[in-house]
Amino acid sequence: MLFPLYVLNPRLRFPAITLLIIAANFLCMLWQIQLSEQDQNIVAAEHGFVPARLTFLGTHKMVAVPVQTIRVFGMPGPQLVRPVSTDPRDVYFTFFTMMFLHGGWMHLLMNMWMLWLFAPNIEDRLGHLVFLMFYVLGGVVAMLAFWASDPLGRMPVIGASGAVAAVLGA
Repeated sequence: MLFPLYVLNPRLRFPAITLLIIAANFLCMLWQIQLSEQDQNIVAAEHGFVPARLTFLGTHKMVAVPVQTIRVFGMPGPQLVRPVSTDPRDVYFTFFTMMFLHGGWMHLLMNMWMLWLFAPNIEDRLGHLVFLMFYVLGGVVAMLAFWASDPLGRMPVIGASGAVAAVLGA
């Protein structure tokens, strides 16, 4: 696998939106790591994208999302679950918030490194506002593609990988 270190394409504009996105992701990660592991799992359940929430959208059904597996003598035992709402207001909010939560430092660093390398050229080409819309739309389309692959999934999806992949594709 090749790991890109730099890009030689010159740009004309300062990548303000790219830097704001990277800063927001790092700030969210700094907030996340201050929480206990169980609280981090609860945040992921409530603010990450859970496919079953979209499938049951507006039914006023609660979706049980696993937040911790209890181990019994080293073997996986029962799971603690967190019921989350299928209210449209709560579900649509996760389309955006899931892009700012990450599963760990390596997940965050890889996403932000790729964003830092390739996004400034795309932002330069599209302009600041259109780039921001493109980035968010790329994340939402990736999330919807994941939903289509597992519409009843109850495991939260977090990270900016879909939005970053859209930037890499551009």
